Amino acid sequence: MGGMNWTSKGQLPKTYQTPYGTVEVHRHVYQTSAGGTTFCPLEVDARIILTSTPRLAKQISHKYAEISSVRVVEDLRENHGRVVHRSFVQTPSLKQSVRLPCSRKRIGTIRPAL
Repeated sequence: MGGMNWTSKGQLPKTYQTPYGTVEVHRHVYQTSAGGTTFCPLEVDARIILTSTPRLAKQISHKYAEISSVRVVEDLRENHGRVVHRSFVQTPSLKQSVRLPCSRKRIGTIRPAL
């Protein structure tokens, strides 16, 4: 990608949010020798939105379009057993996730040569 060599930083843990709870995954992360931005193929292929799975992001955005963030937090706690902070619900990326394409086809993902 961009004529640069990407090197694995190893398998680093990260906690992801799902509709069913949190899950910690050890995933490969890559970075150039110049430092800066890292690349995680898992997050691209799984269409992770910040730390949320697409399903959780869609659930939150759908609820937030109809009710306040306080009510969304209450709904997630009471009906789904998920405890999240109000600021998590208000994250702009999650609110717009409902507009993401739902197609399961790959749409030209750019991946660095490893």
